[in-house]
Amino acid sequence: FLLALNTKVQTVVFIPPFLMLWAVNTNGKAGTWVKALLMVAALQLLLLLPFLISKATLKVYLAYATSVDRYDYVSFFAFNLWHWFFANPYTESDTMLWRLLSLKQWGLLLLLANMAVLLVAFGVFLFTKARLAQTNRQYLARVFLLFALVGIAFFYFPTQMHERYLHPAVAFLGMYAIFGQQYGLFILIGLAYLLNMEAVLHFTPLPYWHYLPSLVSGMVLCGYVYGVVLFYRIAFSPAPLPVNLLPQTERL
Repeated sequence: FLLALNTKVQTVVFIPPFLMLWAVNTNGKAGTWVKALLMVAALQLLLLLPFLISKATLKVYLAYATSVDRYDYVSFFAFNLWHWFFANPYTESDTMLWRLLSLKQWGLLLLLANMAVLLVAFGVFLFTKARLAQTNRQYLARVFLLFALVGIAFFYFPTQMHERYLHPAVAFLGMYAIFGQQYGLFILIGLAYLLNMEAVLHFTPLPYWHYLPSLVSGMVLCGYVYGVVLFYRIAFSPAPLPVNLLPQTERL
């Protein structure tokens, strides 16, 4: 996770669920947290060591600081929420005001609201289901589903999103499909991602608008809403997850 965070600053969106998951897995033991923090600090120092030696740490900071807010477009070719409000959101500035707030601020508020909805369900799930099924395939599938939903929310609601920012959600949904044996969401979001990428990369001769951005946006929205409803039903279901779904070694 630290390597991903060093590679792309947008990884910060996964920090809250990651810390919640880590807290459950470590049972809140202070010693484990201290050891983990020391290991993280050591690895981070190792990554920065070449820049410290060459006295180029300022370049690292600038690379991070300038990796966001570089383009103030409402959408940078991501077929997301903003295609419902603008015909060409990649030509509109997210500094535009609506009801006293800029579109960028509205996008961040929508992201935070959706993160809160997801994390509440994740907290309920972790602290009611985790101890009952620590080695359960279905438990792991639900964790991957939650991380996929976070990835979709990050792609769909904020401004300045690129088409490739849906990739983490597709990867997590792939793991959800493998562990949960449920392939519908993976196929739906994967297809939407493929169409969005194709509209930008142009591997086929079809014009950009033949990919129907609003349709792709609707596919992502339907997948996201279905995933949220599914996760809430799982998190607040009174029935525990089935156990012993991971392969077990037979006892002689």
